[in-house]
Amino acid sequence: MKTDISISRQIAETIHSQIGAGRFLVMTGAKVLCIIPNGIAYSLPLDSQYVNDGINRIEIELMPSDTYEMRAYRGPAVSLELVKTEPMIYCDELESTFTEITGLFTRF
Repeated sequence: MKTDISISRQIAETIHSQIGAGRFLVMTGAKVLCIIPNGIAYSLPLDSQYVNDGINRIEIELMPSDTYEMRAYRGPAVSLELVKTEPMIYCDELESTFTEITGLFTRF
């Protein structure tokens, strides 16, 4: 029987591959911050010149409806401010939604 941690890890790995994996990290400068329950969190470059609204953290979570919810935050880790929430994202819309929210392109 799988534990909650192994299920969350599998979900995070799936999201990471759906958003572009290594290509995504190279193109955006993002770093995998951590695995969250039913999702993954990325830290973005702190240079607000390139990222819309000073966003420096993105969380992508698998919802019970088999769609994703993307949340964008800004600020230091101890006092993150929620900037935008985008619900009902299908797997093939992850990259375009990320670009729409942050202004960072995920591919050439």
